[in-house]
Amino acid sequence: MTQMDEWLAERNAVLLACDVDMLLALMRKWGLPVPPKREIAEITLHKARTACSALPMAERSLSKGWLVSRGMSAMDDGDVPLPTP
Repeated sequence: MTQMDEWLAERNAVLLACDVDMLLALMRKWGLPVPPKREIAEITLHKARTACSALPMAERSLSKGWLVSRGMSAMDDGDVPLPTP
């Protein structure tokens, strides 16, 4: 497994789990800038989930709904629908 394969597998697992603590640990492990506030990390997590085409559409949709309900935009290309109630 290449380093890129390892990164993608870990990233996808974190995004699928939708766990802020896991995201922060992943960022530290890979030397990525860690958001200064937990709230920003949570927003980052949901934005990343909307952009990640490797995730199931249902998961991406839930995060888009989370963002939109808080007045924020998603990072999809318009292909992710809002969740249905």
